[in-house]
Amino acid sequence: MRITKTVVGRILLLVLLGFTVCALTQTQVLEAKQPVTRPFHIEGQITYLDIMGGPPYSMIDEGSSSHLGKFVDVGKYDQFGPDHGIGIVFAADGDQIFWEDIGGGVIVFTGGTGRFKGVTGGFNFTMSPLVFVPGPSGTISVVFTYMGEGTITY
Repeated sequence: MRITKTVVGRILLLVLLGFTVCALTQTQVLEAKQPVTRPFHIEGQITYLDIMGGPPYSMIDEGSSSHLGKFVDVGKYDQFGPDHGIGIVFAADGDQIFWEDIGGGVIVFTGGTGRFKGVTGGFNFTMSPLVFVPGPSGTISVVFTYMGEGTITY
């Protein structure tokens, strides 16, 4: 049996293709990131906007965190106070963390984007006394600061 250049070329092409597939598969396996649980610290200032307007209540939060850097956070609450709310934290680099306030001073992370995709964890928080701030047209906003400690897994 005589082996032609075409057969040798095809064999070399198949071998090269096999090595390429193995290299790509190995790279993907090596790049697969295992989630790591880390301590989490956060502090900020929340403003509930126009509490006289009735539920849902909108809030905006600015602060800093051990894994977010400086952030901005927006959310909605069913009733006034930390009883049940949901929101999104926007990290300094644009990544996001989705959260839920389940009451009792507990925030739970429910997902995210970028490096926080699939994030879990949460934190317990304490807050300062509320400050009521009158606004235009009879509106009233509420401002307070808070600090929290917990864990984050991503």
